[in-house]
This record gives sequence, C-alpha cells and structure tokens, in this order.
Amino acid sequence: MAAALDSEPRTHEALLLLGIPEFRVALEGGGRASQTDLWGLLLARGGELVSLAVEGRLARHSDRTLAQWSDDASSGKERRLEALCSILA
Repeated sequence: MAAALDSEPRTHEALLLLGIPEFRVALEGGGRASQTDLWGLLLARGGELVSLAVEGRLARHSDRTLAQWSDDASSGKERRLEALCSILA
C-alpha cells in the first residue's frame, strides 16, 4: 500500500497519523453501516490532511465489473452506490 501511495505525488511519503481497521461508515441505502477494511488519516507534504479508505478485495468478486455487480445488486446496494456517486461527484 505504501508503494501505491508513494506513486501519487500528493501522497508521496505521506505519514500515517491514525489507522482504524474495520471502520464503520453510515451510508444511505443499507440496513446497517458500511464497513471499510481500513480507514487512515495521512499527513501529506505541506501539512495537508488526507482521509483514506482501503477496501481489500482479495477474492470477493474482484473480477466483476460494476455492470455485472449491478445485475444482482439489491435495491439497498443500488441506493448506496447512488449515494457514494453523489458524494464523490
């Protein structure tokens, strides 16, 4: 993960200030909070704080496209995806 962060100029040599495994995040559309494998707070060059969520997908359908995932996604998962897209837009 450090190599991936170092390959991005904004996070090159960033310092992990805080890392919380199995961090829960309230997202629209689900009956319970979503859980990310790791949430971290990084200190980047110039003092910029960076929030980072890491989702490890070793063998959990990582070979499927979003269209394939959508084919059998519940309405709750679809609402969560829509909510995430609106946050990130």
